[in-house]
Amino acid sequence: MEAADPRSFEVFISYKNSGPNGERTLDAELAFALHKQLQEKGIRSFCSTLSLAKMGQGAYKDAINQALDAARVMVVVGTSTDHIMSPWVKYEWGSFHDDLLTGRKQGGTLCSFIAGMNPNDLPRELRGYESFLVEQGGRELIVEFIQAALENKVELGYAGTKPAGGRSQAGGLVNAEDPDPAHGSARPAKKGRRGAVIGIIVAIALVAGCIGGYAFYRHQADAAEQARIAEEQAQKAAEEEARRQWEETHSTYTVLYLEKGSKKVLKAQLVVEDAEVGKSVTLSAPNVKGYELVSSKTIKLTVAKDDKDNKVVFYYAKPAEEEPEPSTGSGSDNGGGSSSTEPEEPGFIIDGNL
Repeated sequence: MEAADPRSFEVFISYKNSGPNGERTLDAELAFALHKQLQEKGIRSFCSTLSLAKMGQGAYKDAINQALDAARVMVVVGTSTDHIMSPWVKYEWGSFHDDLLTGRKQGGTLCSFIAGMNPNDLPRELRGYESFLVEQGGRELIVEFIQAALENKVELGYAGTKPAGGRSQAGGLVNAEDPDPAHGSARPAKKGRRGAVIGIIVAIALVAGCIGGYAFYRHQADAAEQARIAEEQAQKAAEEEARRQWEETHSTYTVLYLEKGSKKVLKAQLVVEDAEVGKSVTLSAPNVKGYELVSSKTIKLTVAKDDKDNKVVFYYAKPAEEEPEPSTGSGSDNGGGSSSTEPEEPGFIIDGNL
């Protein structure tokens, strides 16, 4: 049974139709199945993809708004919080929820029809309404709930629509007042109206509490963030001060090994970066193969604060060639003499100690 006019719908089914790649979502499959169940019960439900196609509506948003105004029951179908919070879906159930809170939609109610998710994961606004889980027999129970809601057999309003009798997943059915004979239709129960008013008052109190709680939370969060920033700044300042003090008391010195005259580098330079300022260091020249030391064997350096003043150079030169001595025909026991060599790198001496 399909209504020809969007203003004649009794139930609005809200769901996310397409996934990121254009594929139909499980939400849509559940919505289509529920739409069919309601049609079989003679209930006029609006399911955008199916209803708009049959109605030939081109003004999508106008038709949506008209159906939202007409519907007395909103069903939010979802398989994830992201789907339920998608822009169009949130617009639909959010505007219906606002109408309930402000009293513009008297005798209306809202419920969730979910699969693969926990009711606690629903947006906060939806947690105060009935929810039906597919995995717990929700397909049949939600149809019973909708029928009861349309017959004014449930207490309506925010902060808990409560069907009774054990028929739904959170309560049961209650009897409404007898139909008004003057009008030939069911009259909303006074208890239901009181429930709606109380629901609005509770909702306002909840909103006020949420605002106050959020303000307190933000104050606490801001204070914690400020404390964290202050701690980081203090730590950074302490590190910079420690670095400054270290630089005041330490310096770098460099030792070079060069050929005299050409200043050719004969050996990799020695660089010491953490020398204590004011301390005396005695440096010893190493042997360099093929060269003779022509400067002092040791040089004493007092470490200065400026690196430029902390440079030591050892100079070397190639030995002069000597005339060969005539052979005497005698040799030593080891067959030709011997020579001794010093270690190539004796290292350096600090304060006279190796």
